[in-house]
Amino acid sequence: MKLKIILASKSKVRKKLMESLGFKFSVFLNTDKEVTQRYKNETFEDVAKRLAFRKANVAAKKYTNAIIIGVDSFVVNNRKILGKPHTEGNAKKYLLNLSNKRHTFYSGIALINTENKMTAISCVKTYVQFHKLTLTEIKNYIKRENVLGAAGAYKIQGLGALFVKKISGDFYSVIGLPLNELSSLFKKVGTNIFNYIPRNPKASIFNI
Repeated sequence: MKLKIILASKSKVRKKLMESLGFKFSVFLNTDKEVTQRYKNETFEDVAKRLAFRKANVAAKKYTNAIIIGVDSFVVNNRKILGKPHTEGNAKKYLLNLSNKRHTFYSGIALINTENKMTAISCVKTYVQFHKLTLTEIKNYIKRENVLGAAGAYKIQGLGALFVKKISGDFYSVIGLPLNELSSLFKKVGTNIFNYIPRNPKASIFNI
């Protein structure tokens, strides 16, 4: 019997990525305020895993016979977390800080199988190098792309790609959902991702 698939995320991009693979799933919207905070003695990987598991665990209490997917992403630059900027002023500051530097994009992902009670949690790190940005470029970018809800204040699948000089790691992780790791975690909670993907998905993973 196929289990229900629940995406515990507000992200429209993650929803589109799931749809592009052909998944039949529901979205669980947690109304709690998201706070990206690093506690004492936590590594950045610990933070990403904790936040992803928290999202999945809240949804897991609401559903039986389901696979819950929780994901949380943020950028780390100069040992500081850059989450969602929320304001244009913060977005400008984030991008100025990322200019001409290599930063690390962290994606925590957690799966909970509420039928067999198996849980799998992981963190994917991707390194992104920006070229040198001018203040004019940054202001023009912010006017043209809504990045207030994007980790690090850019969208690599959009106009933010114009800033990227080099990427080392999982491209889809930076978009919002590490697909290779998602497949791996499906196995770790006792099932196969292809059980939930149709033979002829209509959408494309590039249509995001």
